[in-house]
Amino acid sequence: MEWHQVQSQLRQLALPSIIAQIEKELAVVQQTSVPPLPARKNLIQRLEPRARIWTHSKKLVDWKRLRARNFASSRMSCMARRGLLVELFRRNGVACDEIRGTRDPRFGGVHPEPIEPHIEALRQAVLAGKFDAGLCADGDGDRIGAIDRDGMFVNPHQIFALLVWHLRERATCRETLPDVLRHQTYRQLAAKFDRKLHETPSASSTSAS
Repeated sequence: MEWHQVQSQLRQLALPSIIAQIEKELAVVQQTSVPPLPARKNLIQRLEPRARIWTHSKKLVDWKRLRARNFASSRMSCMARRGLLVELFRRNGVACDEIRGTRDPRFGGVHPEPIEPHIEALRQAVLAGKFDAGLCADGDGDRIGAIDRDGMFVNPHQIFALLVWHLRERATCRETLPDVLRHQTYRQLAAKFDRKLHETPSASSTSAS
């Protein structure tokens, strides 16, 4: 049996009423033995985004500065993110190791979320290897977390707060602070840095500009 996530037009999880309508339509298809649509291979295009990621990262990250700090990074990866970040670091001369970087539908026996307690293996890897930091992501790479050199977990809200502080220090966070998670952290940051806060209904991303 396959499982698929259904989202509404706002890119939020679909309401039960939407799922019920989909199930109703599927029941009709199953009962009437509707033949499958023919394959339309011309609509399928292979995507290889790595080259673009390597190039774009040079515009966002001061790799020379990171190399000068002689950081050693460790990362926990789940399925879709396997190998990507470790290759990015190594391409730019930053020492990096990786755990859970293999394809595994059971995610090493833990829930594939980069939050406690599921990141314990990463914490132990960072402490045992004396790494400066550990970075983790979920299966499709849209959730993040981190471990500092002392084994302390840094949640996504704290990570974004650090990014906002960093952008402010570099005078690139001037006018807006978008908030899609309705989290008090961003309201406090907007007030502290005298920035206008915009709240949106989308739950797909959070960023600062």
